[in-house]
Amino acid sequence: MVVTELAGTTLVYKKQHILGQALSNYMAHSMHITSVDYGLNISDTQLWDEIQMEMNCCGVVSYKDWFLTTFGNGTDVPDSCCLLVVEGCGKGVANLADPDDEVITEGCLPTVLHSIGIDYHSLSRGVWLPVCAMHVALMVLLVATSMFLQESYTATNLRAYSMSSSAVDSSHKYHQLDEDC
Repeated sequence: MVVTELAGTTLVYKKQHILGQALSNYMAHSMHITSVDYGLNISDTQLWDEIQMEMNCCGVVSYKDWFLTTFGNGTDVPDSCCLLVVEGCGKGVANLADPDDEVITEGCLPTVLHSIGIDYHSLSRGVWLPVCAMHVALMVLLVATSMFLQESYTATNLRAYSMSSSAVDSSHKYHQLDEDC
């Protein structure tokens, strides 16, 4: 059981970059698809607004992603990208000399992936390490218990053997046992 756990953990650790890349590709694809429907589909619009405001990000990779959508019309970003959210604050962002002063320019994909990475490392330290330590402690306890039981079993057998030869004089009892072993 422990060998299987160690092998599984090692496999996941060695292949984590493949899992991360697959997750990144899937998220990028999903974000691009839903950003196209921003302003047209209420659930996609609400989802994007919530993500952008909660994660302090804008667009998929950059705020400029919005310029390529129907909503962005080449110059606009959603109001949820603004540093100070007021109605219409995302209009004409492409024409600003320094958009960093008005909107969040970092995209949501790198922000979300970074957050997942932090959660992954916290989880591995907070869960996997204690679980591994517990398994090592249980293995030590198991080995100690088996050694104790083995000694106890051997001592009991020797006492039982020595008691079964009651016909032998008690002063010769141990000599008899030594000769038999």
